[in-house]
Amino acid sequence: RTLGIFCGASTRDIQKQLAMVKAFSRVGKQSKLETDFEFLGGVNRDIDLVTEAANKIEQAKNKVVYALFWFQKANHIDETAIRYLLNNETQKAVEIWSKIIETSNNVVTSKNFSAYLNLSTLLVELGYQTQDKMSVSSGFQLKGTILSSEHFNEFVKCVGGENIVLNREVIAEEIVTEMLNTIKNGSVDLSFTDIIESFKTFPPKVLGTLKK
Repeated sequence: RTLGIFCGASTRDIQKQLAMVKAFSRVGKQSKLETDFEFLGGVNRDIDLVTEAANKIEQAKNKVVYALFWFQKANHIDETAIRYLLNNETQKAVEIWSKIIETSNNVVTSKNFSAYLNLSTLLVELGYQTQDKMSVSSGFQLKGTILSSEHFNEFVKCVGGENIVLNREVIAEEIVTEMLNTIKNGSVDLSFTDIIESFKTFPPKVLGTLKK
């Protein structure tokens, strides 16, 4: 989000975007980027924060972890939904991605993976803002569904590179940790029962650790 890129951006595109954002920052200007969605609020692109953000996604594992909390523009349907986000019509985007998932009988495929990812991110963010724990829980469950999917490794290669092999459970544990930290910080009030329900779609080993 800080760099203004979508999931799966190439290293070349990331470096190009980083140089552009830093150039604006050096002259005291805030660049308006394609990912600056109004419903998420403003973005501080101080040069130190921009550099920090770039450093955080240098390693493939970190790039995948952070990508799972963001948006992917993988096809023309994503492009349409994202245009609605840019116009602050969040419910329209929810409807588009929800319909894609429903028409595939709620089964993750290589073609609808981005719909699952994007809808999960959007529901979680909207839930945080409105204190709607059902929205947050639904978003968490969708993230668990894609983490448990047989198509998850395709996403890893798309984001981290063709030669990258990452342990699904390690990634899942990091995702759960990030989410729990957000809950502890008061973004939304979830009971222990709510949390267990929210993470029920995550890999069994991660769910077992969470219950302990």
